[in-house]
Amino acid sequence: MVEDTEVTKGSGNVFKDLDFPNPEEHQMKAELVRRLGAIMQDRGYTQIRTSKIIGLGQADLSKLLRGRVRGYSMDRLFGFLMALDNDIEIVIKERPKHRKKSRMVIIAA
Repeated sequence: MVEDTEVTKGSGNVFKDLDFPNPEEHQMKAELVRRLGAIMQDRGYTQIRTSKIIGLGQADLSKLLRGRVRGYSMDRLFGFLMALDNDIEIVIKERPKHRKKSRMVIIAA
């Protein structure tokens, strides 16, 4: 027996879909932390090695990598990435006319 299931298409931002306050900021922080983890993995760094480089305790880094971003500003997350020899570029440009709302996006090059 097949039940009817209602499916709702997501917006592309799970934080918005779950009605979080400031969903764009949550999405950006999640992407910065994801990038931090990807850098660690690509370089074969342990949490201990990374924590020494970025100046954060290993236990706190572990929590951060598991998504506990409360208390970390975007600026501080940028600083962690910079400590790992990454440049941060912020580009502000006019929204295309075909898109209804402005957005924030992180592009890892």
